[in-house]
Order: sequence, then structure tokens, then C-alpha cells
Amino acid sequence: MKNLFSFILISIIMLTSCKEQESKNELSVSEKQKIEVDLRKRVQKIVENSEIGNLEEVAEVYWDSPEFVGVTNGEIKNYEKYIEGDKEYFEILNKQKFSENDLLFTFLSKDIVIATYNGNALADLNDGTKLRLDPFTATLVFKNIDGTWKSVYTNEFMTIEPIATDSTDINK
Repeated sequence: MKNLFSFILISIIMLTSCKEQESKNELSVSEKQKIEVDLRKRVQKIVENSEIGNLEEVAEVYWDSPEFVGVTNGEIKNYEKYIEGDKEYFEILNKQKFSENDLLFTFLSKDIVIATYNGNALADLNDGTKLRLDPFTATLVFKNIDGTWKSVYTNEFMTIEPIATDSTDINK
């Protein structure tokens, strides 16, 4: 009987402490809304600066760390390679315009949130080439690092299609 009582007491303590820990990690609706506002600004910073090819402002959102992982159409890159890919693209880019279809948030904790962006873009390259990126989907894992939300992981997928500029092309 003494063992049964001890088992029940230990079980109650464990369940209570697990529940307390769970509730500490849960976010209120207002906390989620505040984080969502902050993250929308971070995603918008990426979008707006990608439209004009401002690498410095785009790079600021990503975590400059050996632990950062960026995936673009299946190619895995560290921070340096990921930013180098953006730099190469921005060097040939005149401008581009994104259209957002969805921006969804998944809250894992008060400091880690997944943002999923879906939309498309039209890009004009310096050589006159026009591209359609449709769909364009990015999943970004944001972590609050020293009070600033940084993307510690991103996975981008896009279908890139040249837009014909020949006036005799009937498929325009």
C-alpha cells in the first residue's frame, strides 16, 4: 500500500510539473498577434528589398551563423552560400514584383515560429529577359535571438518560366 501511495504521489507531481511547463510555453492570443505583426514586418522586409535587389537589407533578416540552413529548389546552402546566391541573382535583376497569396504562422514556442509565404513574382532582368516565378513558396523558421526575429532556416521553392517578349509569339 505504501508503494502504491508513493507511486500515485510521484505521478501527480510529475503530471503537475509537466502541465506547468506546458502552460509556460503556451502563448496567449495577444502574444501571438504581437509576434505575428513583428514577423509580417520581417517577411515584408525580405519581399520589398528582394524586389529592388537590396542584398544588405535582405541578408539582415537571416541568421548569420554556421547553423543557418537555406534550401532553394532542393539545393542546401549555408549562410554564406545562400547570401551569395541572392547576390548573384540581384546582380542580374533590374526589378521584380511579388504578389502574396498567403502568409501563415505556426507557433512552436514563444521564441520559435514558422512562417509560410505563398505567392508569385514577375522579374525583369538587366538583359531584358522577363521571368514569372509561379508558384513561389518559402518556409522560414524564425527564432527570437537577443530580441530580434531572425530566420534560422528557409526553404524556398519556385517554378521559373521565361515570359516571351516576341510580338509574334501567340502564347503570350
